[in-house]
Amino acid sequence: MTILRIPILCCWLATALLAAPEKHVRIILDTSQSMRGTRTEPANDPSGHALISVALLHDLARYELGPDGTFKVMPFDESPVSKCAETVPRNIAVPWLAPAASTGRDAFVKRILDLTYDAPCTYFQPYLEASLKDLESTRRAPEVKRIVILITDGLSDARDEAKLLGELAPRLAAASVELYVLAFGRTATQNEAFFRPIFRFNELSGVTGALLADPTGAQLVQNMIRIFEFGFGYRSEEVAGSGLDLRAGTEQRHVAVVAVYDPPRMPAFSLQGPGGRSVNLKSYLSTALGRVIPKATPVGAGKPISYGVLWVNGPEAGVHQFRDSVPPRRIAVLRPRNLRVELARDAQDVAMVGAQMSLTVTVKPADGGSGDPGEVDLGFRVFAVRSGNEYRYTPSGDWLPAASPSKGVFRPGVGRVYEIRPEFQDAAAFSTPPQNGKWWDGYIEVRATSGHTTLALLDKGQHQVRIYPRLILHPDPPTATAMQGSSASIQAGADGCAQFRFRVEGTGLRSGDYNVSADLDEKLLVGPLRGARLRLNGIDIHQWANGRRIRGIKDRGLEVCITSPKHTAGGRNLKLPLRFNLWATDDDPYRRLDVVRPFTLDASLDPVSWQQRLKPLVPLLLLLLLLALLLAWLRYSLGFPPDFRTALAEGSVPGLPQPRALASPALWQALWSFQLPRPVSSIQGKLLGEVVPLLTDLYGFRPAGEFRQVTTARAKGEVLVPREQEGELLLAANEFYQVKGASGTAVQHIRLEFKPEEPKAGQR
Repeated sequence: MTILRIPILCCWLATALLAAPEKHVRIILDTSQSMRGTRTEPANDPSGHALISVALLHDLARYELGPDGTFKVMPFDESPVSKCAETVPRNIAVPWLAPAASTGRDAFVKRILDLTYDAPCTYFQPYLEASLKDLESTRRAPEVKRIVILITDGLSDARDEAKLLGELAPRLAAASVELYVLAFGRTATQNEAFFRPIFRFNELSGVTGALLADPTGAQLVQNMIRIFEFGFGYRSEEVAGSGLDLRAGTEQRHVAVVAVYDPPRMPAFSLQGPGGRSVNLKSYLSTALGRVIPKATPVGAGKPISYGVLWVNGPEAGVHQFRDSVPPRRIAVLRPRNLRVELARDAQDVAMVGAQMSLTVTVKPADGGSGDPGEVDLGFRVFAVRSGNEYRYTPSGDWLPAASPSKGVFRPGVGRVYEIRPEFQDAAAFSTPPQNGKWWDGYIEVRATSGHTTLALLDKGQHQVRIYPRLILHPDPPTATAMQGSSASIQAGADGCAQFRFRVEGTGLRSGDYNVSADLDEKLLVGPLRGARLRLNGIDIHQWANGRRIRGIKDRGLEVCITSPKHTAGGRNLKLPLRFNLWATDDDPYRRLDVVRPFTLDASLDPVSWQQRLKPLVPLLLLLLLLALLLAWLRYSLGFPPDFRTALAEGSVPGLPQPRALASPALWQALWSFQLPRPVSSIQGKLLGEVVPLLTDLYGFRPAGEFRQVTTARAKGEVLVPREQEGELLLAANEFYQVKGASGTAVQHIRLEFKPEEPKAGQR
């Protein structure tokens, strides 16, 4: 049962081979006779599962090796010997097996599956030595993956194996070569006890990699998760059922679907996209059919398996359907991670010795997709003062992590965004003045990793910055209390002031005259500070936004004043931080650097009492009273006389009408106008119109309803009353008028009258 799990194990290991842009894989394959069995030992692999696993690794790695990547296999030496040596052979003559460009995949897989288990001896050091030397000839870079996978079922036949492997281990670590040992069969536990203390996997100064000892297969999934997530940076899962989520919430360039059949059959499965749509396949279905190894002992003990690998280009989001007439024993989905790392377009290109920068880094799918690339571990490091291929300033530690949240924040259409905070600390490299007299050259590198795998590096390789001498201006004191005279409590409408000066740190100050800009966050002027005014050196703080020239800045004292609002509830120890910026010229790099520390003004405001709040309203109240008196006078002057009356009669010849007072105007009319209209109604209460005062003894009449014409009786007959404007007639006091309806019949008579004022003595 253990040996049946090897293809799935290798399937998981192959996930690791898909992650990096360039990979070099070396597989050492134990083809010793113990794999097929001998007269004294039963077979550990009578069905060639190790062989088919190597073929599966190739099929999963072939599209992710990169254009310069390589994949090679070295089986054990099958040269016949009469007896295995007790010491490790120094040289081996076994050639590497690699897929040829001319014959392609099928010929290579067939060659692997045709290998026999006829090697008489088991040694490890010569093959690991050959793998290391071969990998040392490949390009070494953080993004290049160099891996050795040892597949074995037995223990070494040499007594000096442990000593030689102990000498080899630090060389593997120094060359950044990872080692994974797959130990299976009856001696798996013994293999673990043998290899682990030698290679000290993932310990300090140990070899990066893992040892998977699994005699029963009980810990297979846990071991694989460790390798995939921390060793190779893959996203992988074993699927139950026929519904496959190929993307799993992330953007994928391509995905591999692996089906393992036990008992074996020639795979012929297909995939159907979400909604029944067809899928975009990268290549044909790659298959391999297992067989019983010749000379297996005991005969008939083998249980061969087969597999199929189908690569899907740019899978859609949603559930894909796996279709086959006979369901496989296992289905696995392998998701390579192809990413790109970019800095924001406006990334800062200036730095200062001893000051922390803040840069935004975006991780996105390498092919430009807008989906989530998934979480990665983002790291950065800095270098400076290059001399040839060397740097005088190098980081003292390893790659530093991104700021919190360390896993970044996904922004749709942008990618997963991280913040890094590089810093070029004060060091001997910056003690010598820059060659150009202005700045040193600096470099920032960024990488995205998962476990021990580098998934992507900064798209430009390095982000170059100019590092300027340290210059920090510290307000002295950094915090001061605003004082109104000798009091720390500022009365409403009064000024409170505080003084400070700048203390200079560093050598970057080139002269004493600089432009200084000052800024205060307006969001702070709320509550008791609403309406407060701040001034720097007597000038409103807003007028400092674009900078003002200060001569002799390190010797010049500055004064900050606050004017307390005239309406405030008061408050104690209110903090007002002022932010500054400093530059000598418009292209001064210090303008983009945080070189001036903030100054905080501490203000305590006295509350305003209700008497003080009402005091400004007294002039307004007096003005309103004066206006009210004026309105009353105007109403009296422009209104009706107190004894104003109307005399009404009906018929063609009026009788002696009885004068009566007019009705009072409506309230809304009294508030709206000085010329208060009064309604005029007939004896029966029918509205004839409205009268408004115009001038002394002259009134305006506005007929209502059916009444349209008003005339006056003169010596020579009726005369139409003149119109002042449309709809309003001019009537004189104590004059007799006829009000006629639309038919022209005189129906009403009206006279407006009041008793004229008696002239005083001596007046005419």
